[in-house]
Amino acid sequence: PPINLTHGTVLGYYLGFKDDSEGEGGAYNFTTVGVDGVGVTSATLSGLRPHARYAVVLQAFNSKGAGPASPPALATTLEDKPSAPPGHVTCESVTSSSLVVTWSPPPPRHRNGIVVNYRVYYTYASPHEGSGRSGSVVSEGQRATLAGLSPWTNYSVT
Repeated sequence: PPINLTHGTVLGYYLGFKDDSEGEGGAYNFTTVGVDGVGVTSATLSGLRPHARYAVVLQAFNSKGAGPASPPALATTLEDKPSAPPGHVTCESVTSSSLVVTWSPPPPRHRNGIVVNYRVYYTYASPHEGSGRSGSVVSEGQRATLAGLSPWTNYSVT
């Protein structure tokens, strides 16, 4: 704060943050930063959720207590890989050589960003050939068709 508004020596700052990504109300979680640090102008928050919007406030404090909080600043953390798999996976044969695989996306709090596509892996081990065959397809939606498969063959789909 400007020197004429500190009313003494600034001893540090209270940094408040809260997850605001889903319009959540609630209180700020506060941590103390810049204690005995002259000219401290930045701090790093860690352990936050990926791809979540946070509201951050700052309060200077002196020997008499904390001053008013700053207006909230909003920022969104970067994306990360999903932390949960898709759910409700089903597989249905539609012809003797094709399967349709459907699923639901991971739960919203575990997507950790915008899911742009899914990769569906399939494999089988032929008892006659003794070796496994596998492949994969990429789908932008929640449905994929596996075509050109061997008739009367069990496949493992992931």
